[in-house]
Amino acid sequence: MLGNPQIHAVDDVRLEAPPHSRSGVRVFYRDLIGLTELPAPPERSQIVFHAHGRRLTVHVLADALPSPMRRRLLIQVDSLAEMAARMSRIGIACRIFKGMGLGDRRLVALDPAGNRIECKEVRPL
Repeated sequence: MLGNPQIHAVDDVRLEAPPHSRSGVRVFYRDLIGLTELPAPPERSQIVFHAHGRRLTVHVLADALPSPMRRRLLIQVDSLAEMAARMSRIGIACRIFKGMGLGDRRLVALDPAGNRIECKEVRPL
């Protein structure tokens, strides 16, 4: 029997966005979330972000359809209240839900392309 590998992080996350949401996606992930935008290959229609050694690629596709239940991105943040306030300031609706575990709370919103975004507060053990 094989042992379970120790997973440290998931990298190279891919989401989709329709062309009309390109500028909103940039504002959301770069300005609001704080990711760094990287140059994307000119022959590809994508927006690439980077943070803490991790990569997020948003593929801009003419036939991209919002699918908030199929595509989800979880982001760890220092403060759910601060992230909710930041989202509110730029007109992004969000809600904070209590989870099943003690102290488990998540902020849920949709990015400008309709992808479901969840934020979880980083808590010391």
